[in-house]
Amino acid sequence: MTGGSFITPQVIEGLPTAEQMTAAIHSHRPVIFRGALRDLMVNRTVWSKAEFLRNYGHKQVSIADIPYVHWSGAE
Repeated sequence: MTGGSFITPQVIEGLPTAEQMTAAIHSHRPVIFRGALRDLMVNRTVWSKAEFLRNYGHKQVSIADIPYVHWSGAE
């Protein structure tokens, strides 16, 4: 991809609090939730790489500039 700007994602460790989630949504920035699934105690096999590829590996995706980048102030 050419052009545009890279926006450094915010990283939240573990399951976010309500305040962290609200702030993340209103920041209009990408967010990485590290360890959130672990903290939810979900069945990890559902989210394994092998299972993800089995369910979605055949899908094609389009990659393009973010149409609403002006909201983030990263222009």
